[in-house]
Amino acid sequence: MPVEEGTCAKEFDVPALLEAMPEEFAGLPHDPTYDSGESDDWGRFYQRDGLQFMIDASYLDEGETDTCPQDNDQAARDVRSFIVQDYQRQEEENGEEVKPFEELDFSEGGRYFACAKHPEADLRQFFCVTSVGNAEVINFMFRHSQGDAKDVEDMKGASKELAALIDGVS
Repeated sequence: MPVEEGTCAKEFDVPALLEAMPEEFAGLPHDPTYDSGESDDWGRFYQRDGLQFMIDASYLDEGETDTCPQDNDQAARDVRSFIVQDYQRQEEENGEEVKPFEELDFSEGGRYFACAKHPEADLRQFFCVTSVGNAEVINFMFRHSQGDAKDVEDMKGASKELAALIDGVS
């Protein structure tokens, strides 16, 4: 069956993922204080004892990648590049040290994740992007590093949990 003009072969329901988000993610309770956005472009925040995860979901943006990609893995890599460049631009504009990001790619729960992480440091930023149909879902981890191996292990565990949530609504 041909796809209608203006639609993607796979349309993802971003609001349905928001509805499916649990009260606890990666072992951390939901903290609505820092939630953001509307149902079709949102962020949901989880934290406890200095450990933080934020899940962002939105429809793909032309400034980042093809809005109806044929290759979701490439779309995830494109979004990762956009986020890295945006972070580094903000650091430069704020007169801060521009920190490098190391790229990391893996699959968890049958889903590809394009990730980037700051060097291991006291406070570390680490994020992973997956793309499904016409949407992007980003898992951000902010915390005091527990060592590279542990940080990666925890991100993979959270990504596997996120993959199951995505698959439950797609």
